Amino acid sequence: MRDFRQYRVSEIFNEGDLVKHSKFGEGVVTRILDQRKVEILFKDEPRTLAQGLTD
Repeated sequence: MRDFRQYRVSEIFNEGDLVKHSKFGEGVVTRILDQRKVEILFKDEPRTLAQGLTD
């Protein structure tokens, strides 16, 4: 099993990546919406978050 990666807007994610978010907790990437947006399924609901941006 892969380790959880800390969520950062500068990171680039792939479907299936395990992500740990400081507010939403642990989740899994379910869809890549475009180069700048990713959908992550957290315990409560899926959320659209940014990716590939500078901090």
